[in-house]
Amino acid sequence: MVSSSNHPPPEGATHRGLWLVAGLLLVLKLIYALVVPPNSDEAYYFVWGLVPQASYLDHAPMVGWTSGLSRLLTGFSPLSVHLPALVSFSVIVVVLHRLRPSAGIHDFVALGAVFLASPLLNILTTLNYPDHLLIVFGLLATLRFVRLLEAVASDLAPPWGNLYAGAFWLGLAGLSKYSAVALALGLVLTLLVVPKLRVLFFRVQLYIAGALTLVLVSPVLLWNIEHHFASVALHGGARYKASGGFDGADSLRFVLQCVVFLSPAFVVAMVRFLRGPKQAPPSMLVELGRWTLFPIGLFMLALSSWAGARGQVAPHWLTIGFVPFLPAMVDLIGRGWLRRLHLGYGLVLMTALTLYYVLAPFSYTWAVKSDGEAAVTFGHAQVVAAAEARAVETGATAYVFKSYWSAAKFSAARGSIADTVTISPIPDQFRFWTSPTLLLGRDAILVLAPGDRPDAFAPHFWALTELEPITTTRFGQPLATWRLFLGKGWKG
Repeated sequence: MVSSSNHPPPEGATHRGLWLVAGLLLVLKLIYALVVPPNSDEAYYFVWGLVPQASYLDHAPMVGWTSGLSRLLTGFSPLSVHLPALVSFSVIVVVLHRLRPSAGIHDFVALGAVFLASPLLNILTTLNYPDHLLIVFGLLATLRFVRLLEAVASDLAPPWGNLYAGAFWLGLAGLSKYSAVALALGLVLTLLVVPKLRVLFFRVQLYIAGALTLVLVSPVLLWNIEHHFASVALHGGARYKASGGFDGADSLRFVLQCVVFLSPAFVVAMVRFLRGPKQAPPSMLVELGRWTLFPIGLFMLALSSWAGARGQVAPHWLTIGFVPFLPAMVDLIGRGWLRRLHLGYGLVLMTALTLYYVLAPFSYTWAVKSDGEAAVTFGHAQVVAAAEARAVETGATAYVFKSYWSAAKFSAARGSIADTVTISPIPDQFRFWTSPTLLLGRDAILVLAPGDRPDAFAPHFWALTELEPITTTRFGQPLATWRLFLGKGWKG
């Protein structure tokens, strides 16, 4: 393990502050998970669980499968949406703690506090995004691969069981998010860079392990073959603007976002990790971490600087890149000033973010107008009830939305995707569930989110009639006004 340059506090120093910070961060996490309904992407992935299938347009299927299981077990609520991520968080902390054989209860608390004080790690193990699954399975794969590499580098007999186990976990990581390929690439580059490891290229076991991983991710391939490689088309260009040059300022924005959301102390510790210890044999954990992060980091930097992807590239796209750092995280952040900086920073930022979303109407009032996310998080049961009542009154038999994000929140609260259509020019999963051609001639309720314009819907109908709007509220405060229209005669 890489050692830290931080000095521990004096012997006998109290652990009360550490326990307090860890407890506060955990309470904030649970409050958010229990209170705040899903945001647009969370609802989108959770709705996938209503229709389990081999894969989905936007991502590999694991987030849909776990969402479906959670809904089956607990119904629909903020907790049911966030439950898979909370389970992932528990598994991650337990696995990391078990890597420290002599660790006691205070070390376990320190590990949880350091993990939760990184806003990005905290967020990704609270929200219903694919990343919490990627972290779990990527971490388990990393640990198995490192054991193999350390044995080979030490001229010991290769523990092939670790290779196969790593391939298994890597396959599950690939079923969680496509970026898991960066870990596979990192393993290959590590074998190439470290001379003692190159012998593995001449062992059939490596290729058997690779085949195992490919078999595990085959549902993604099969779904794409069936759907004319729709995922490749989406991520290869459909989600991006048609043209645009390159601007280094956008890359700088991306780097600063990574520092803010990982925490400055986390980034300092990770740089130490990637440098490795001075005057010591190379650590296989460091080598694998280095060759996993560098390729995906360079690719994301280049993508973030392209105007066609402006505003889309986000820090969580790098998730797999810092997974190999997690086993060394506590040691490298240490017990001195860097840990105090990290814990203080995380506590302040996570308190602000949690209160911002839990107390959405106050953020709305202060901002004067809707902020585009917090103000439209609550009240979807209200919208569903109003839209369904208008459908009964008018005889409409479909629901139409401008984009997936409003359709997903509606469908999650409604518990059904039946007769739901989106009109965005960018394809989404709803297009594979409800064919617009099957609704030809039917009347529909149009649900316009704040900011949506009726003229975007007009070309799809013979006539539009505005119905009574619905204003969502929380604590008696207005949040957002959703406009309802009756669309006569869907034209497609």
